Amino acid sequence: AGVSSVRLLPPYAKQRFSTWFKKRARLRLEKRQGRVTVFPTCLVEYQEPQIGHDLVKVYERNGIECTITDAGCCGAPWLHAGDLEQFTKIAEKNIKTLAQEVRRGNDVVVPQPTCGYILKKDYPDYVKDADAKLVAEHTYDAAEYLMKVYREEGSQLNTEFTGTIPENVTYHTPCHLRAQNIGFKSRDLMKLTGAKVKLVQQCSGIDGMWGL
Repeated sequence: AGVSSVRLLPPYAKQRFSTWFKKRARLRLEKRQGRVTVFPTCLVEYQEPQIGHDLVKVYERNGIECTITDAGCCGAPWLHAGDLEQFTKIAEKNIKTLAQEVRRGNDVVVPQPTCGYILKKDYPDYVKDADAKLVAEHTYDAAEYLMKVYREEGSQLNTEFTGTIPENVTYHTPCHLRAQNIGFKSRDLMKLTGAKVKLVQQCSGIDGMWGL
C-alpha cells in the first residue's frame, strides 16, 4: 500500500464513534443554542472516538443539539495522492448529503483540521456548484463553532470548569487550521479556562499522506 514498514500507526478503536453516538443516552437540552451535524472524520470515527465523545458532551452541555452525518471520508487521501477523479466523486457524494442537512437547519462541525479545510476550501474548488458553496459556508471547526456561540448576542458558554485547569498550555496549531484563516479559535477557547496559552506554529512534518 506504500506505507513504510516502520511507520507507527494509530490503533483502531473497538467501537466506532457513530456506534457510540446511536447507543448513547440522549440529553434533554434546557436551552437550544444551535443545531449541528458532526462530521466525525475517519480519525474520530475509527481511531480516536473519544474526541467525538467529548465534543458531543461539551456541545450538549452548552445547548447545542448534535446529530451525525451519513457522509463518509472527506477524500483527503485521494486528493493528496493526486487522484482528482476519485476525490471529485467522493466530494460530490458528500456534498449532496451535507447540503441536505444544512437545508434542515444544521451547521456542519468538523473536529479535525484537514477534513475541515477540505470541506471549506477544496470542495468549492473542485465541485463548482451551489451546494458545495452552501456546505462550505456552513462548515465550522469544532472550537470555531463554540466561540461563535460564545460571541453571539443572547447565547453563552458554560465556563464553570470543575476539573483541573493547567496554568500554562503549549498549543501546536495545525497547518490546515491556520490555512482556514479563522484566527486562533482553539487558543481563544482554552483561554476561557484562565490558562495562559503559548502557540507553536511550525509544521509537524507529517504532510498529509506523504508522512506515511
